[in-house]
Amino acid sequence: MCNERDIHVFGTFDGHRGAAAAEFSARAFPGFLQAISSISSPSSALFEAFVTTNIVFRAEVGLYRKSKRVIQKDWHPGCTAAAALIA
Repeated sequence: MCNERDIHVFGTFDGHRGAAAAEFSARAFPGFLQAISSISSPSSALFEAFVTTNIVFRAEVGLYRKSKRVIQKDWHPGCTAAAALIA
């Protein structure tokens, strides 16, 4: 991360209304963090990776709803995340 060897990130994603958001976040977040970390400080990269994960997941949910004609109130997954940046 940020070309530094002694920076580590640990996190967990706890889904609600199903596991979709937590599973998506667990897969996507590390890649977003890695991409952003090369142009940002570690703490800013962590923040931006969470924001990007949220934006991309919401877009995916929107596409799914349209393709399956799901009524919004019937399917609205989410998750809580906790992360630690250790430098």
